[in-house]
Amino acid sequence: VNRAEVVDGVRFVAFSSASLQDPNPSFGEETLEFLKAQVAAAGTQQLLIPGCHHPLDSGEFASRYDADRVLDALRPANVPLVLVGHGHIARKYDFAGLDGVMGGSTFQAANQRVNNSGYGVGHISGDRLVYAYKLAALDAATTRLIDKKIAPQAG
Repeated sequence: VNRAEVVDGVRFVAFSSASLQDPNPSFGEETLEFLKAQVAAAGTQQLLIPGCHHPLDSGEFASRYDADRVLDALRPANVPLVLVGHGHIARKYDFAGLDGVMGGSTFQAANQRVNNSGYGVGHISGDRLVYAYKLAALDAATTRLIDKKIAPQAG
């Protein structure tokens, strides 16, 4: 399922990496057209934060070309951060020049000795983006993954 919503002027775009190539993730033409339409709607000024389940540098994709086409579609936009999942850890990525984060895990897996369950917390203020991981057992987010200056939005 592909979906977009604008919240406080930021365009959040969720797109599916599950496809007919299952069990290998891939991006179909419908998803690529959806992404291109969202990039066009955002223009170069509005912040666009895309997210999908599989990290864009994953070796699991049906073809390396799949993720490359997504990255090419996103490049014209003002993308300060790409959100991904799948690995159940809090991690920062560099997707060919686009910063990304994996949001961690909301549960403790049976094979984990330490409970690292929690969630990501993001904040945009002016020209600054901060994203940190908050362990469920703590009162505040303590693992800062991203803290950077971003291109300001128009308007």
